[in-house]
Amino acid sequence: MKTIVWHLKDEITWLVFWILGMGAYIGLVVFIYPEFGDTFESMMFNIPIVKLFMGQFAPDLMNSSPWDAFLGMEFFAWFGILAGFFPLIFASETIAGEMEKGMMDMLLVQPISRSRVLLAKFTAIAILLAVLCVACFTILVAAVALYLPQSPSIYGYASTFLNGYLLLLVIAALGFLCSSLTDSQRASLSVSITVVILSYIFYEGLSAFKIAPWFTRLMPFHYANPIKTLASRQIDWCDNLILTVMMVICLSLALVVFQRRDIAA
Repeated sequence: MKTIVWHLKDEITWLVFWILGMGAYIGLVVFIYPEFGDTFESMMFNIPIVKLFMGQFAPDLMNSSPWDAFLGMEFFAWFGILAGFFPLIFASETIAGEMEKGMMDMLLVQPISRSRVLLAKFTAIAILLAVLCVACFTILVAAVALYLPQSPSIYGYASTFLNGYLLLLVIAALGFLCSSLTDSQRASLSVSITVVILSYIFYEGLSAFKIAPWFTRLMPFHYANPIKTLASRQIDWCDNLILTVMMVICLSLALVVFQRRDIAA
C-alpha cells in the first residue's frame, strides 16, 4: 500500500499534465467540428480510402451521428496511442529506471516480495489511468454540451472510454514487460513505444485493406475499435474480456521475468 501511495503522489504532476493535454485535444476537436464537419462528411462519402480506414461500422455511424464519427476518427482513434505514452513512461521509470539507478535494490531489501512490488506499481498506474479516463470523459461531455447543438452521447462515450481504459492497461502491462527485460530506461522506453506504434500501424493498414485478418486479431487495437463502440453505443463485453486477458498475460510474463532478474538486494 505504501508503494502505491508513494507512486500516486509522485506522479500527480504527470497526471495533471496528461489531463490538461488530452483536455486541450478534446477542446480542439470540439471547436473545429462546426467548421470542418461538412468537409468531413463529404470526405467520408466521396473518398473511399477514408471509409476504408474508418472500417465497416463507419457508414452506420455516419448515418446516425456524423459528430460521433468525427469524434471517433479524430480523437478516440488516437486516444490509445497518445495516452499510452503515459504508462510506458511510468513503467520505464519505475522498473528499468530504478534498476539502472540502483533504487530497486533499496526497495527489495524491505520485507516485500518482488511480485508485490511489481503489482503495487501496476496498481498505481491503473488508478492514474482510471482518473485520466474519467477526467477526459467529463471534459468531453461538458465540451459537447456547452459548445455543440447536439446532446452528448453519455453512455456511448462512457463505453468507449471503458474500452480505451482496458487498452491502456494492456499497453501498461506491455511496458512493464519491456522494463523487466532490461535495466536501461532508454532501451525499455524505446522498445515499448516501437512495439505499440508498429502494432497500431500494422493493425490500421492490414484491417483497412482486409489483409491477414488472423494477424490483426493478435493486436489489442483490434478489440479497442472506437467506431464500433460509438456506432453500437453498447459495451462489447467480449472485446473487453479479450483485452483483460491480454493484460493479464503481459503482466504475468512481466512478473515471471522480474522474479528471475538478477537484481542485487
